[in-house]
Amino acid sequence: MSDLNDADRGHLCQVTIECLHSTSGGLANMPGLIKKIIREQAWERRIGHGKLIELNSLAELIELKPIRGWGEKLERIRAVIKHDPEALAMFTKATLQDQGTRNDLVYNVHEVERPSGNSRARSLMQVESECDPETARAVFAGELSPHAALVKAGIREVRTVYFPRDPSQALAKMRKVLGDEYVDAMLASEAVHGS
Repeated sequence: MSDLNDADRGHLCQVTIECLHSTSGGLANMPGLIKKIIREQAWERRIGHGKLIELNSLAELIELKPIRGWGEKLERIRAVIKHDPEALAMFTKATLQDQGTRNDLVYNVHEVERPSGNSRARSLMQVESECDPETARAVFAGELSPHAALVKAGIREVRTVYFPRDPSQALAKMRKVLGDEYVDAMLASEAVHGS
């Protein structure tokens, strides 16, 4: 469970929503605060405005009207944290868990929004579930894009790549885009077969 007490969790939630509404650069702190709220599961039990508040999900914390919640839309929070891959992945996972509580989803109609297609949130979920741990770590550290990680894992294909005209820069770009193993195999094949 959490290392924070009820009052600390309440303070964390309050500081986070104040950052969202701040005009003095508070948005830069949002990804870190959202990650802490998720790690601590601060929505489950907190003191807010002198009252004990217990909620079932992060989505409730965000969407319920104040004082119980923030009175915001999930998409607004997602837009603010979208540049932090780790925060976005944690947020997406925490808000998708809430879907399991619905029992009115029938046929193939999606009544609850979920990441789909090639959206950044969907890509991050795929990286987390289908890429090796080292590649996922590089993505969440911002060293590698989610798309590049999925290409490296063979889940997506590189369709269009532009290479510099300078051969040494082109080779470096090929290694970055296609991976060392692929480029080495390509060079070995060229050495054996010639042009």
